[in-house]
Amino acid sequence: MVISDVRSMAVISCITCNLTQAKKLHVAITSSFSQFAMVAT
Repeated sequence: MVISDVRSMAVISCITCNLTQAKKLHVAITSSFSQFAMVAT
């Protein structure tokens, strides 16, 4: 019982970490794209 709880917690934390990384990557892409748009115009 405890092992499955720990495993589910690890899966949840892994998903949360992946979502955070994806959000950081999305922000980086958006900011760089907006800078490129400013340079282009």
